[in-house]
This record gives sequence, C-alpha cells and structure tokens, in this order.
Amino acid sequence: MRLEPVINPVFVPTGVLFAGALLEIVLGGVLSRTAKGWLAFLTAAIGLTAVLAMMPDVIRGEALTATLLDWDAGIRLTYHVDGLSILFMLIGTGMGSAILLYSIGYMAEEAEGTTRFFVLMLVFIGGFVMLVCSANLLIVYFAWELIGLCSYFLVGFWYKQRAAADGARKVLIITHFAGYGLLAAIMLLYVRTGTFLWTDPAVGSAFSGAIILLMIVAAMAKSVMYPLHTWIPEAMNAPTPVSALLHSACYVKAGVFLIARMYSIGPWHGAFGNLLLLVGCLTMVIGAIFAVAQTDLKRLLAFSTVSQDESRHCRRPFLRSQSCTVQGDAVHVRRRGAACHRHARHAQARGP
Repeated sequence: MRLEPVINPVFVPTGVLFAGALLEIVLGGVLSRTAKGWLAFLTAAIGLTAVLAMMPDVIRGEALTATLLDWDAGIRLTYHVDGLSILFMLIGTGMGSAILLYSIGYMAEEAEGTTRFFVLMLVFIGGFVMLVCSANLLIVYFAWELIGLCSYFLVGFWYKQRAAADGARKVLIITHFAGYGLLAAIMLLYVRTGTFLWTDPAVGSAFSGAIILLMIVAAMAKSVMYPLHTWIPEAMNAPTPVSALLHSACYVKAGVFLIARMYSIGPWHGAFGNLLLLVGCLTMVIGAIFAVAQTDLKRLLAFSTVSQDESRHCRRPFLRSQSCTVQGDAVHVRRRGAACHRHARHAQARGP
C-alpha cells in the first residue's frame, strides 16, 4: 500500500525557502552573522533536496501537478513540474545553495544588513522556483516581479553608495517596464481562453504573433538582450554573491525559461525565431566587444553574461525538438554556473 504524503512534494521547495526567509526575520536579532548564513544555506540545501526527490518521477516522463488553492474558475493556484521546470529548479536551488555557502564567509565581516541580505536571497530563490513550476500565469507574473523586486533591493544593498543606488534604480526601471509586456500577453490569453492555466490546451492554441512578441520583449530585459542589456554592468555594484546568483546564475535565466516555455506550449512562428536569432547574435557581438575593453573583473563578468547567455536564444530556432533545446541549455548553464563560481572566488580576493 502506497501512503499519500500529507504535504504534496511539489510545494516543498518554495514552502521551505519562504519559511527560511521568515525564520531569518524572526531570529535575526539573536543570531550571529555566521549563524544567519548557515540558516540560509541549510534552507536552500533542503529545497535542493526536495527538488532532487522529484527527479525520478520526472525522468520517467511524469509531470507532477498539484493545486494549492482553487480560488475561482480558471484561477486555480496550480504547480506543474515537468522536465523544463525541474532543470531550472535545480539551477535555482543548486546554484543558490552553493552561493549561500560562499556568502557565509563573505558576509561575516559586514557591519550591518546581514539579515536583510539573507532574507532577500532566500525570497529571490523561492520566487525563481515559483516562477518555473507554476502552471498559473498570474502566479508566473507575480514571481516574475518578485524576483525583480528582490534584485532591486539586493543590487542596492550598499544603498549609501551612489553607484549602488543608481544601479538598483536602473535594474528596476528597465526590467519592470518590460515586464508589462508579459502582463499584457497574459491578459490577452485570458480574454481569449477564460483561463490562466498554461497547461490548458486552449492556451496553446490561443497564442498569436502579438502575444509572442509581448513575451519576447519581457524576456529580452531579463535575459539582457540588446538594447535592454544596459542595466547589468551597473548591477555589478552589488555584493559579489548577489552578482553571482542574480545576474549570472538565476536572474538572467528567467527570460530563457519564458522563451523555452512559450516554445513548448504554443505554435512557434518562424519569423520570431529569426528575430531571436538576429537580436541574439547582435547581443553576443556587442557583449564580447565591451567585455574585451573592461579592466574591472565584475564588469567583465557582466558583459560576458550578456554575450554568452544569448547563445541559447540563437540556438533555439535551429532546434526542432524541445528535448534537444533543454539538453543544450543544461550543458550551457552548467558551464556558466562553474564560471560564475570561479569569478566569485577571484572577486572575493580583490574585494567588493
């Protein structure tokens, strides 16, 4: 006899991460800086373990679906975990755990703001996981804006420094206003189908050129595609763990996920594949040229991110199957994640 779990495992990663952030707030006044770091790391590690526990079912080809709240017709708060979701959940919790472990030593000498730092990092990771596993497009947009807001606060962590405050505002303005494209696309889909669940077959058939274009605009800002790439060098005024997690490991992958998800659920127009190819190639060239001219390691990483991350968008129009696309993305993000970790260690040696 198979026992049904009291809590559906699909909700565990986000639940653990948000609970860890709440614990950081409650215990922030009594924990040392190092203890706060270990609490954040253990929280992310538990989330990673929960993601790994779902992998056997996903590898067998099963999609894990669960509904937390049936609010109204077509507005159910539903999670749907498939192969694409599990890949990006692993990126968020895996890279997040490694960077939080690194942050324990990095933040040990920080005079103030450590509670705020670890709370925002955990909320960001939780929001990223929510983004990639939610079947409800309203929750997708909520998570999209949540990680954008966390990015604003984290980039402006040293808000007394003019460069950090200006960089945080630039991040918020560019990514937030482009995000309205995603919201408009979601509203158009709801008007046409009467549901916010992208797993509903009606949503796939309702995709049109205008909806795809609106989502591409939103993805361009998150994935630092030209001409919406200018925020990322300024965002490197943040602490090094923030740069590693948000702008090299997870944040810029949100746009990649959005494009990949669109590719999997709706009819993909060839013209938009050509558009991605053109803009992606242009962004790669611009990022590489500016990277060569940099003398600051973190700005070099920023323009390297601009250049390297676009290879996935450029590759997508040539791949006919989603499985090939996901496998290629997996190889690339592992390589980029390793590079981010190396850059973080070097930047630590040179200071913030």
